[in-house]
Amino acid sequence: DRVRAFIQFVGTLELPPAIYLIGNHDVRRNGFLNEQLRAMLQLPIGAASGVRWFDAFGIGVVVVNSVVRDHLASGFVGERQLIDLAVQLDQKANRFEYTLISAIHHHPTPVARPDWYVAPFYERLIGSAFEETESLDDAGAFLQFIRDQGVSAILHGHKHIPRIGKVPGTE
Repeated sequence: DRVRAFIQFVGTLELPPAIYLIGNHDVRRNGFLNEQLRAMLQLPIGAASGVRWFDAFGIGVVVVNSVVRDHLASGFVGERQLIDLAVQLDQKANRFEYTLISAIHHHPTPVARPDWYVAPFYERLIGSAFEETESLDDAGAFLQFIRDQGVSAILHGHKHIPRIGKVPGTE
């Protein structure tokens, strides 16, 4: 109910349409995108990936869906989605005049846990199994796409640890 209320509120604002970036807990069996709840929420599922252009600001947001196939914990993008995104980028006549930012749920690079981070109970219980979910299963392909397309920044979530990092091999 809270998600639906928030989505409805955002829709009343005089802003461009919102970008919905779904995560692994949103699509799991009991998540808010469960088939039985999808119609009620009226969330545009098909808009889970794609390029959104903000002409007034000279920004393009490359929205990547990392919640595909059976890779919910670690994330996966897939070659088909990267090709589709590249085609969308190429269709923008003056795209090199824009700053590109990517938004993705899962980590494209491993995230070190800071000293202050307190792992949830289930992570402490399972222990080292969580180390395997620190970056996308196809992180190499995603990061190569980012480099090739000239993306300046990647916004991501998943572990909810604030940080600023540098993708290896980039400026």
